[in-house]
Amino acid sequence: MTRFDKASMNILKLHPDVAMHSIKVVLRSGPFSDTLYVDLPIKMDNLKARVVRYISIEENAKERKRVKEQIKPHH
Repeated sequence: MTRFDKASMNILKLHPDVAMHSIKVVLRSGPFSDTLYVDLPIKMDNLKARVVRYISIEENAKERKRVKEQIKPHH
């Protein structure tokens, strides 16, 4: 998102619809990008809030996996 923000600031009068479409095109396939096809936010602030939530979900999943691996009995 940070790279997209920097790049889009260099484009004068960038229409929000064009920006949203561009984001959908450049994202890697995955759960987050899939949600954009189902329910694309209308405003960039809403998209950024969703990005933050998904990053948090991914970080929590990684932490849970790490903890589970630490407590597994070793055979």
